[in-house]
Amino acid sequence: VISSLLAMQTTGGDEAVAKKLEDSQNRIRSIALIHEQLYRSTELEHIGARAYLETLTSQLVQSFGAGNVTLELEVDGAMTLDIDQSMACGLIVNELVTNALKYAFPDGRRGTIRVALREGPDGERLLEVKDDGRGMEAPRNGPSQSLGMSLIATLARQLRGRFELDGTSGTR
Repeated sequence: VISSLLAMQTTGGDEAVAKKLEDSQNRIRSIALIHEQLYRSTELEHIGARAYLETLTSQLVQSFGAGNVTLELEVDGAMTLDIDQSMACGLIVNELVTNALKYAFPDGRRGTIRVALREGPDGERLLEVKDDGRGMEAPRNGPSQSLGMSLIATLARQLRGRFELDGTSGTR
């Protein structure tokens, strides 16, 4: 319902505002997917990480009409996330994949976005989103203060993790 209301606001208005509302719609969809997965699950405390991330990333590629982009997903089929982890992880993936779809492959250039979620021997998990696109320049005035990057850093801290960015040889 919220996503539909935002969609109604995007018609006939300012292009910049419409883009921001579209970004918000994608964030809302990533949260809605968690609830959808939980409703389908027999276990209400955890969702399957692979199915969730597969649905989320494919919906993003489809919403951007990015037929020039190949999506690769590397997630253990048995890995689960609790509700808080899935919410934070989904929003992080939403932001990073959206950025790659918007900026990594200009002028219809072909490319690949890879999303991996692995568990190390110590139980720590590593979420990695990388593309083979044009890369990213370092911000001139310190770290980027965009809403997306701020959101990623905040969510990483909530997961007791850290956010690292490498803009050489694509973006990772």
